[in-house]
Amino acid sequence: MVSAILQPCYEVGGDGFDYTLDGAAAHLLILDGVGKGLSAGLACAVALAAVRAARRDGRGLYDQARAADAALLEQFTDARFATAVLGELDLETGRLRYINAGHPAPLLRAGRMVRELSGGRRMPLGLDDPEVELAEEILEPDDRLLFYTDGVTEANAGDGERFGLDRLVDLVERHSCSGLPAPEILRRLTHAVMEHQGGTPDDDATMVLVQWSGTAAAKTVP
Repeated sequence: MVSAILQPCYEVGGDGFDYTLDGAAAHLLILDGVGKGLSAGLACAVALAAVRAARRDGRGLYDQARAADAALLEQFTDARFATAVLGELDLETGRLRYINAGHPAPLLRAGRMVRELSGGRRMPLGLDDPEVELAEEILEPDDRLLFYTDGVTEANAGDGERFGLDRLVDLVERHSCSGLPAPEILRRLTHAVMEHQGGTPDDDATMVLVQWSGTAAAKTVP
């Protein structure tokens, strides 16, 4: 089961996400175009479209990332780039394969522990990095995987205190133990980020939550 939420800032931001099911595979993508304004939004749109097109052509994660590199290099002359995580989850076995292009590491809640998935590193999309490390993780039933952009952890309170990774991990653990469905967990996480800022957000905040659980999906889908 996949749920996602994007809390936009009042300026044009560069966040985006995409997910789709293809047989027994779930394809996952979260993006953050560098900077703010129209150029950031366009960079996100170009990278997202390139990844989608490569995926529809049956190309794997490596080629999807390289397609985004080529599209950004072709469309922009100012070294415009986007951070991203591209993932593919086998819904039958729980095998997750992913590439992290300069993006915050996804969080995996396995059992009662929350940890970062730190593998799969390469340069951000658009920087022509052929040295791609494809990472792999095996999920167990009911594991939860959270992709997020830096607009979540870098959200500032009035006194300059950031929301931070530790706070995010604590909330993911607390809400996961509550048995709440994924959409409600994302809603509560977003409200926590907004309340921490206490005002107009200065960056998009995006989260994608994946739960590998047939039971959870049955409870969520009408």
